[in-house]
Amino acid sequence: MAARLDDFAPNPLETGRFVISVTPEDADTVYVSESGPPDPARGNRLNGRVHETNAPAVWFLAIDSTGKNATGEAVEWRAPIRVKPDVRRVARGHKISLQVCPRSATVHATFDGSDPANAPALTKLEIEAPEGATRLRVIARVGRETSPEEVAPLATGMAEGPGPSGRPASARHQAGCSRHARLPGST
Repeated sequence: MAARLDDFAPNPLETGRFVISVTPEDADTVYVSESGPPDPARGNRLNGRVHETNAPAVWFLAIDSTGKNATGEAVEWRAPIRVKPDVRRVARGHKISLQVCPRSATVHATFDGSDPANAPALTKLEIEAPEGATRLRVIARVGRETSPEEVAPLATGMAEGPGPSGRPASARHQAGCSRHARLPGST
C-alpha cells in the first residue's frame, strides 16, 4: 500500500489540512487511524481512496476482504513539517508572520542568528522582532522531528546571502509545503 500527499490538493501551509492519496495493493478495504495502527474490529473504514486530515501522522491498514491475500503491516504516513516566515518592515522594526504545517507543530525562533533548536517555543505566530534583532532563524517541530530551517536577515533587509539551506533568503521563505516547481537557482 502507498500513502502520499496529493500533488493537486491545496497547499497545507495555507489550509492547515493534508489530502492523502491512498493506493492499496491486493486489497479492497482500507482502515485509517490518526492515533496508531488501526484495529479493523473498531477502526474507521476509509471511504474512497483519499483521506483529509490535519494530524501530523496517519496510519492505514489494507485488507483483502476475500481472504485471497494476507493482511500486511499498517503503513504510517507522516506530514511534512514546514514553517514559512513572512517578514515585513514596520515603523518600529520588523513584524513577522509565521505559517506552519502541521498546525500542531511548535515553532522555535532566534533573532540573533543563533541555533533555534534550543530556543523555547513561540506562543504566537504573529510577532515583532525584538529590538536589536539581526537575523531570524526559525524551525517547526513535531516530537523529535524538525522542519528545514528558514532564515531571514533583519538588520540589512533581504539582500543578505544564502543561509544554512544554501538558498537566498527571498526564495527560502517561499518554499513551504508547496509541491510546485522550485524557483530558479534554488536547490
